[in-house]
Amino acid sequence: MRFANALYYSLVTFTTLGYGDMHPTGWLKALSALEALTGAVFMALIVALIARKWMR
Repeated sequence: MRFANALYYSLVTFTTLGYGDMHPTGWLKALSALEALTGAVFMALIVALIARKWMR
């Protein structure tokens, strides 16, 4: 069950939903912030690529 919780937390953080039912402690706060930033950048890139294809 620990893997499922970790996967859930990672998915919620990556997509920047942040439900608040779990929270990191210690150095994992920085890792979670980096993951959230990475998720936001990737989502923006995906949207830009899709919009670029539709504009052609």
